[in-house]
Amino acid sequence: MPSVSIGERITYSLTQFIIESHEIATMSFQRLVSRQLLKSNTRLVQGNGMAISRLQNSLAPSTQSLNKNLACYSTVNKKYTKAQKGVAGDKGTSGGSGGSGGGRGRMPTVPAILAVMSLVFSAFYMFKDSDKNKEMAKVQKDELEQEKEELIAMLKEQDKLEKESKDKTVSDKDGADTEGYVPGKIVSERFSQKEIDEFPFDKKTVVFVLGGPGSGKGTNSAYLVRDYGFVHLSAGDLLRAEQKREGSKVGELIAHYIKEGQIVPYEVTIGLLRDAMMDHKESDKFLIDGFPRSMEQKVAFENGVTNCKFVLYFECIEPILVERIMNRAKTSGRSDDNIDSLKKRFKVFQNESYPVVAEYLKYNKVCTVNCNDSVDKVYSNTKECLEKFK
Repeated sequence: MPSVSIGERITYSLTQFIIESHEIATMSFQRLVSRQLLKSNTRLVQGNGMAISRLQNSLAPSTQSLNKNLACYSTVNKKYTKAQKGVAGDKGTSGGSGGSGGGRGRMPTVPAILAVMSLVFSAFYMFKDSDKNKEMAKVQKDELEQEKEELIAMLKEQDKLEKESKDKTVSDKDGADTEGYVPGKIVSERFSQKEIDEFPFDKKTVVFVLGGPGSGKGTNSAYLVRDYGFVHLSAGDLLRAEQKREGSKVGELIAHYIKEGQIVPYEVTIGLLRDAMMDHKESDKFLIDGFPRSMEQKVAFENGVTNCKFVLYFECIEPILVERIMNRAKTSGRSDDNIDSLKKRFKVFQNESYPVVAEYLKYNKVCTVNCNDSVDKVYSNTKECLEKFK
C-alpha cells in the first residue's frame, strides 16, 4: 500500500509554512513602502526610493531561490497527494511488510531536505533585510528632518543679521558723525524738495562709466567732455570734495568708508550726484564716472533720479591696474592710492560692482572698451562705443 513517511509529511508542512510566510512578508513589505511614500516629502521619497531599490535587489536572490525550490516542492506535493489517494483506495489490500508497500518509514530525500533548508534560509534573510532597510529609511528620515531644522535656523539667523546690519549706522562701530545720513532717504544739503521735484531729470541723458581702479575712466571721460560736450561727474571726486567741505554733515562718514575701501552708503552718493546734476541745468548729457558701484546703488538711482542710456565699461587686467595706481600714488595725494586699499577696492569691484555690468549686459546696454592698449587706442575704441549708442 502506498504511504507517506513522517519525513515527507514534515517536508510538506515546512514547505507550506515557508510559502505562506513569504506571502505575508511580501504584503508587509508593500504596506511598509506605501506608508513611507505617503509620509515622506520630496527629498525623503528620493531617499526611500534608494532604500526600496536596495531592498528589492536584496530580495531578488531570495525570490530566485524560492522559485527554483518551488519546483522541488511541487514534486514532493505530488508524491504526497498520490500517496494519500493510494491509502484511500487500498482499504482491501493487506500490503504488509513487503512488496511495494515497503516504503513506510523512509527518510526524506536529499533534494527535499535541501529544498526545505533553502526556503527557510531565504525567508530568514528576507525578513532580516526588510528590518534592516526599514531601519535605514528611519535613519534617513531623521537626518532629513535634522537638516531641515538646521536650514530653518540658519535662514532665521541670516535674516536677523541682515536686519541688524540695516539698522546699524557707521557710528555704531567707529564713532563717525552721521548727522546728515538717513538710511533709505536721499537728502540734499543745498536744494529744497520743491526744487528737486521740479528738475527735469527724465529729460537728461546719463551714461554710467564703470571699470576697475586705474582703468582709465577719468582720462577718457575728460576726452569725451572735450569732444562731445558731456558734463563729467565723478562719484569719487564728489565724495572726496564733500569729505573736505567745511560744515558737511556726512564728511566724516565718507572719510571712514574711503579709508576702508568700502562702498559709501548709496543715499549719500546719489544725493551728491543729484545735486551736481542740478548745478548744470543747461546741460542734457552727463557722464557719471565710477557709479553705480553696487546693484543697490543702481536700483536707487534709477528709482530716485533717472535711468541711464548705456554703460561704458573699461576692462583691464589687474597687473596693469596695480602698476598705474602705484605710479599715480606718487603725485595724486589720494588716501586710497596704496596697496592695502587697492586690494580691497579690487575685491569690492569684482564682488559688488561687476554684477551691475552683468545686469546691463542682459539688456544690451553695455559697450566694453579694452584698456590694455595705449591711451590713444583706448580713446579711439571709446569713441566707437559712443557712436553705437547715439
